[in-house]
Amino acid sequence: GGGLMVGGVHARGARKDGFRQGIGISGFQFGDRAVIEEANAKWAGAMVAADVPTIVANYADDGVMMQPGMPAVSGRAAVEEAIKGMLASMKVDSASFTTNDVKVGGDMAIETGSFRMTMTPKGGKPTNDVGKYVTVWQKQADGSWKVIRDISNSDVAAPTK
Repeated sequence: GGGLMVGGVHARGARKDGFRQGIGISGFQFGDRAVIEEANAKWAGAMVAADVPTIVANYADDGVMMQPGMPAVSGRAAVEEAIKGMLASMKVDSASFTTNDVKVGGDMAIETGSFRMTMTPKGGKPTNDVGKYVTVWQKQADGSWKVIRDISNSDVAAPTK
């Protein structure tokens, strides 16, 4: 799973159909991470392409995104506005997400992972970021999985004044 850790709206958007088809309440094979890893690759591609609809597609209507340097945003519409704002101020040059662990209980799946990203602020120099995230997915009535909580933070020390 990948969040917008300043670039890390991670693992989120592109998880589209691959994630939906690959996870069944009793059929998900967590030993085989191919479904999540494929979803993360699609999501990372959406970040680089600034494809906002794909990025936000897997947030639940009441999903919450908690990224560094900004207040938490609640609801898919607010997540979309936050992502648009971030992408208006920078270009994501590259992004990758690595799923480290997935735990399932009932209709919830908790994913932990790490990210790498290169971003270029408008008029600035490219910066590299690495960090980690936790994403909580919930199975929906239609059988799809949607992000209900998404938090990430950087391993890079904040610049000192």
